[in-house]
Amino acid sequence: AVLPDASLGDAERLARRAVAGVAEAAHAFGERWGADGAVGASGAAPFGAAPFGVSAGVAAHRPGEAPAEWLARADAALYRAKRAGKGTVATG
Repeated sequence: AVLPDASLGDAERLARRAVAGVAEAAHAFGERWGADGAVGASGAAPFGAAPFGVSAGVAAHRPGEAPAEWLARADAALYRAKRAGKGTVATG
């Protein structure tokens, strides 16, 4: 998302809230679906305790910076977050 009036700190806090929301949904999904994939079935979730998750990369535009450079920093931050593991936010 592009947040034109947000500081880097604001954007990072928003990203952390989004990541936490997905983690909560993943946990609820894992509790609802059993090993055989049927709603309400007993046993472990088919994809483990957290069947899905997200990581996020956040970057603030710098004055005079080309959009491609800004997006490259955000992309690099995303890949750092992915390498660090599910549920991670990195800034660039």
